[in-house]
Amino acid sequence: MELPDQVIEALARKQKIEAIKRLREQTGVGLAEARDAVEAFLRGPANSPGATKSSGRVDTELSDKVIDALLRQQKVEAIKLLRAESGIGLAEAKAAVEAYRPKQSESSHPQQPLVERQSNTGAFANILAFSKPLALIGTFVWMMVNIFTVIGSLIILLNEAGYQAGVFTIDNVFYQDDHESGLSWGFNGRLADKKERMLAPALADAKSLKSRGLNKLYPEGTKLKVWYNPEVTDTLFQNRSLHIMPYVADIFTEEKKQILWWGKFCVLPFFIAMMLSVSGQKPKAMLP
Repeated sequence: MELPDQVIEALARKQKIEAIKRLREQTGVGLAEARDAVEAFLRGPANSPGATKSSGRVDTELSDKVIDALLRQQKVEAIKLLRAESGIGLAEAKAAVEAYRPKQSESSHPQQPLVERQSNTGAFANILAFSKPLALIGTFVWMMVNIFTVIGSLIILLNEAGYQAGVFTIDNVFYQDDHESGLSWGFNGRLADKKERMLAPALADAKSLKSRGLNKLYPEGTKLKVWYNPEVTDTLFQNRSLHIMPYVADIFTEEKKQILWWGKFCVLPFFIAMMLSVSGQKPKAMLP
């Protein structure tokens, strides 16, 4: 007969009569049947008729389930589990449970119940499985957003030998800011006796200066030292001109750094996300 926890608690306090009384109250069995059930529980499986005699030594090596019950402050449950696993008597099981001292790591971080740990593990696995494709998509978008800057840098470096220093004379500032195309600004002017248009967003914060501020900063006739290569495309990359660029002594070194930045902070994260997204997946031939 499976004894209720209150009966086992009374037996653990060596209150046999109290245990028999509680068992009768909770189950409705007769006195003789209650007494036999209590005495059978006290003997334990190892001391039942026909069972092999125990050496009397108590093995204090507790299983994970017993320790789990102890860490949850469920002493009676721990005793019941220990008796079921080892077949020792109540007194021996009680002594083994009371003699147990948790390790520092166990007492500092109480062990979760097995079902709860499994539930938490499953939830974490679901979150991880959901986040992998999101990370892959996010890093891919980030890589592609910055790819036009890299293409521009590659064009400049491939045509590095054709760039020469020159002077660009500003005729006027053009400024356009609308919801469809965004902000676009630059200069109309002359370079080597030829009309040219130059866009160089790095020269000023056009968003805050607006058209009036830019005209004040760069009035008509202003001369700017530039790098010039008429053979390079006049297609805009990230709103900057590639055939006319503000003069910077180490501009080609800076363009190389831009490509390295893209590889380190755009391409590498994408490939890491891609590897993580396929890790742990079985080949189709292995799927059940």
